[in-house]
This record gives sequence, C-alpha cells and structure tokens, in this order.
Amino acid sequence: MGRCGGGGKMIWCGDFNAHNEIWGSGHTDGNGAVVEEYMEGCGMVCVNEGGGTRVNIGKGTESCLDLMWVSAAMAGRCEWRVMRDSTVGSDHYPIVCRFEAGVCMQSRGHGKRWCYEKADWIKFKYLCEREGRKLTMEGSVNECAQELTSMLVAAAEVAIPVSKGGGRRRVVPWWTDECSKRVRERNKAFRALRRSMTDTKVLEYQRKRAETRRTIKRAKREAWREFCSTIGMGTDIGRVWKMFRKMLGKGGNAEIPVLVVGDAIAMTGKEKADALGVAFAKVHSGEHLCEESKRRRCEILKQKGDVLHKKAGTEEVMDAEFTKFELTKALVGCRRSAPGEDRVGYEMVKKAPDNVMEAIVGLFNKVWRTGVLPDGWKQAVVLPFAKPGKDPGKVDSYRPIALTSNLCKLMEKMIVKRLIFYLESKGLMSEAQSGFRRGRSTMDALVVVSTEIAKALAMKEKMVVVYFDIEKAYDTMWREGVLMKLSALGVEGRMYNWILDFLFDRYIQVRVGTILSERYEVANGTPQGSVISPVLFTIMIDDVFRDVGRGMGRALYADDGALWKRGKNEKFVMRKMQEAVDVVEEWSKRWGFRMSVTKSCFMVYSRRRVGEVRLHMYGQELGRVLEFKYLGLWFDGRLTWRKHVEFIEQKCRKVLNLMRAVAGVDWGADRRTLLCMYQALEHGAVQQDIEGRP
Repeated sequence: MGRCGGGGKMIWCGDFNAHNEIWGSGHTDGNGAVVEEYMEGCGMVCVNEGGGTRVNIGKGTESCLDLMWVSAAMAGRCEWRVMRDSTVGSDHYPIVCRFEAGVCMQSRGHGKRWCYEKADWIKFKYLCEREGRKLTMEGSVNECAQELTSMLVAAAEVAIPVSKGGGRRRVVPWWTDECSKRVRERNKAFRALRRSMTDTKVLEYQRKRAETRRTIKRAKREAWREFCSTIGMGTDIGRVWKMFRKMLGKGGNAEIPVLVVGDAIAMTGKEKADALGVAFAKVHSGEHLCEESKRRRCEILKQKGDVLHKKAGTEEVMDAEFTKFELTKALVGCRRSAPGEDRVGYEMVKKAPDNVMEAIVGLFNKVWRTGVLPDGWKQAVVLPFAKPGKDPGKVDSYRPIALTSNLCKLMEKMIVKRLIFYLESKGLMSEAQSGFRRGRSTMDALVVVSTEIAKALAMKEKMVVVYFDIEKAYDTMWREGVLMKLSALGVEGRMYNWILDFLFDRYIQVRVGTILSERYEVANGTPQGSVISPVLFTIMIDDVFRDVGRGMGRALYADDGALWKRGKNEKFVMRKMQEAVDVVEEWSKRWGFRMSVTKSCFMVYSRRRVGEVRLHMYGQELGRVLEFKYLGLWFDGRLTWRKHVEFIEQKCRKVLNLMRAVAGVDWGADRRTLLCMYQALEHGAVQQDIEGRP
C-alpha cells in the first residue's frame, strides 16, 4: 500500500480489521487510526455508508471491518451496499461495490411536469385575464374549485411546455438549455466532419467541443455553488453526499423492485402501488392502541360527541373573510413545489392577473363560510421513496411523500397565521413548548435542561431526567382529540369548522411510475405534507406535562419531551419521578398516544455514585442510560460534554472526508466552494456546539 501511493485512480477494498467512527464503528482503535492517517495522507475517500459488515453470531452484534476507499476523483461515482439477507456461510456479509462512469439516465416513467423555465408568462397572464372574466364561481364548492382550476390548467397548457411523462431523461441537476444547445452544435459539427474530413471542419469541431466543455464546466460550478449557498450548520451531511453524487450523474435507482408482502409478491406496477398503499394506510390505523385506550376513546366521544358537529360563527377577527393581501403574503414564502392532483402550481398563482387572484380569494372565502373543502383538496398522490440502508424489496422500507393541492396549502398558510396569532396573543400555549413557535428553537429546550443539570451538580444534588418518545406520533394522532383541544382553547366558528372538514374523509393514492393505486382512507393522524399539521400536532401534545406535580421541570419541542426532578434525597426524587411518569402514561392512554418504552429512557445526573434505581411505564421497566442525545446534543451523567465533543469531532472528520471527494473534481475544487462547505458544515457544527452548551 505504501508503494502504491494515492496518485491516479485507485480502489482499495477488503477486510482491514480496523475500527473507526468515520466508517460506522462505535469507537476508534489503533488499526483504525493508522488506516485513517494513511487514507488522509493519500487523499483517499472512504465510501462506506456506516452499516455493519461482519456479524458476531454468538453476541448478535455487528461491526464495520470491511472497507472501501477510493481516489477522491472517483468517490462520487462509487456505490457501497451491504447484502444483509445472508452471510453465505461466512461471518461477513456479501458486499456489492458499484462504479458508474457515465451520466445516469432515468428510465422510470413519471408524471408530466410543467417546464416553468420555458414558460411564456405574458401569454399565460393574458389567457388567465381573458378567461377569468368568464368565471361565474357559482354552485357548490366542488364546482367552483373545478371551474377555477380548469381555467388555470387550460391557460398553462397553452403557455407552459410540459415534459414528457416517460422515457429517459438526465438526472444531473446542472444540465441547462445552454448545455443542450452546445451539445447539439458539437454533434452537428462532428457529423459534418465524418462526412468530409477537411481542415476547416476539424477546426470547427474542435472549437465546438471546447465551447461545450467550457459551458458544461461552468454549469457544474454554478450549480454546485448555488447548492452550497443553501446548506448550513443544520444540514445533514448525507444530503450533501447525495447532491455530490447527482452532480456526477450517479442517480439513485428509481425503479421499485418486486415487493414481498407476506406470502405474496407484487410484480406489476399496479400490484406494487396497491401493496404500498395498503402499507401506508395501515400506519394511520388504530392497531397500535390497546383495548383500554380504545374503550376510553369511545367513552370520551360519548361525553363530547358534539366535537364532530360544526360550531356557530363568532365575532373573532380570526373568523373574518380573507383578503387579497393575505394571499399575496402567503405566496411570498412559497418555493417551487410539485402540484397535487389538480396540477396547479405556486408559480401559476404568482403570475396570475388581479381578476384571477380575486377569484382565488373568493373561492377561499366560500370554503371559509361553508366549512366544506373541495374533495380534491383532501386527496393526496403519494410517491414512495426507499429508506437508505433498507431492503427495497419490502413495503416497510419506503417512506411516503404526499403531493396535495397547492391551492389548499395556500389557504392553510393563511389559516395558520391567524391560528398562531390567536394562540400566542391569548397566551394559550404552554411555556414549556418550544416547537413550531416564532422566536423559539431547540436551543430554548436545550438551555433549560442543561442549566438545570449544571445547577443540580453545583449544589451536589441528584437530578433524574426522563426523555420521552412517542410511537408514530404524527401518523397516529387522534383527530377527534385535537378537535376537543381546539374547542377547549376557544377555537370555534369558521376556524373550527374548516379544521373539522380538513381532517376527515381523507384519501391517498400511491403512484408508481405513471400507475396509480386504488384509493385508501386515512383513518388517523395529521395529513402528511400539509402546512397546518405541525400546528395541530403541537396543540394536541401541548398539555402532556400539565398535570405533573409541582416542582417538576419540563421541556418540550414538538413531541420531544423531557421531564426532571432534582434534590438531595434520592428516594424522594425517584418517587416523584415515578408519579410524574404515571401521569404521562395516563395522559397517553386518554388521548390515544403510546410512549415507546424501548426508545424512552432516563438518566441520573450526579457527582457521586448512584445506586440501583428503576422507573416503570406501561408495566415495563424504562431503560437507564449513561449518555443520551436530546435535540442534537449529547448529555452525559456528569455534564462533562465529552461525548458531545467526540460527536462533533467525528462529524468534522466525516466532513473532511466529503471535502476530499469534492476537491477531487474540477468544478468543486476551487477555494471559494470549499470554504463555503467548511463554514457551513464544519465551522457551523462547532458553532452550534458552543451555543448549545451553557
């Protein structure tokens, strides 16, 4: 290895018997440090994805010993995949290493897309203005919505080109119309050269080829710089790796393989779509509830069955009709997004003339007055995306991305502003809640928790903290329950009626390629991808710690909750903590949630050694941990921050590994781009660490 050096293009792979956190091990040993030092000295990049490659049959544990590291110029084109279905008789898993040299062409069929870059917006605006005068906006809400969307789509079909719905297309993000133009000119010059080999045509071809190379290089550099300007200290390094590979033309495999569903298999597009639809709908079912929770739901609904009925109007400003100003303001923060089934995008609304904007506001106000949403607004087209590191042949290895009506999401934005203003102005939200609130962030919860721990240690007290985790929190939220919470907060009239209709009678259809599944009803939870869902969930979870005893500390960021008690008497502290856990357990049963016993845990913070202590939830023992990562910050029992410093160091080393890969390509090797990456990912991580610690 020492004689080979790091020059040229090389691939090293094998069982290195070395542990290092860079490639996924839990610690770094001597061999791992040597391999890392050599790898850095040669400018090589490790392309392991972090999963275990060797299994210890006796202990049932995995370790990362098999490595693949390559020259920086090749890193983005390499794919590493561990086949965990079988060890083929060995204690090491088979590993597939793949190298793509060309630009990946995506062949999977897809829905037609609007090409906004080539749109004739003057023609679009003219057509909308002309046809907008003919809008009657009379009849039912469904008829009005259909009339408006049909007019917008008809104008768009004339003024905005549509991409083909299938075939092969480039997946590189840097490709532009200028690149296509230069490639056509180069190919034309090459064909002319083949017909007649003359000095003039040779020079012409060489000139066109050079122009094409310069154009492509410039497009790559500009696209990468634009992407780097969007990353920050909260950016996941995996997202940067994904973009880097896309820049090199290495697109993910969009094809969904044959799916195994129990004893059956799904082979055709329709079978795959239906299998995924059933799996996604099942997540929102009430199967997670125990019999006691189901019984309590029925009892509560008998007592408060009026929550399913519409409320009378109020004189609150919250119930006033919407204005064009509110619509314009809601459009400001809208980035380009895939439309729902109605095919109306944000760009169309932004470019619409005044009379069409007034028609949109008129539709919103009609929906607002009647409390009835168009049927199309409550249907979502779901696209399945494989989870990283999961077996793509299983239905539970996919996550759903829902495409809903952009018009509905615009109205949601307007409603959310009013609802948040109402809740904040009247002080109806818990002080412990920091999630989805203006002027608050994870830092609020982290500072409160870390400050309390520091005080306890300084006063030689013991502090017990329970960290709660809710199973499938958003997917299983009780819809009737959130309506009860809204009613208790004084939300009535049009706001209440709109949310009531918004939550019920919702359906999804899964799209695989161009094929749609059957419709499946969503029985529980907040609509995936909607604007108002985080606010509704925050309202639902807000009182989780309300009934715990006095003297208990609490912090909440959305569904990430922490509850603590400090004192010098260990038995007293543990008794109070158990009482608090029992209260939270009772709350979860009442409102249809279930805390995850395996993911929830507790820590004891003390300068002195603590004896055997236990906490229970749902009749099971909660795990006691010595270290825990809460909202991105690692806490240890004595608040030394040693674990978090190691975590930051590990993250920085992974960033350097990525930067070596980026420096290996001509469009990413310039000082400006690398400095931008360093400031966003490495310096940002250290800065966040400084801010998060007291």
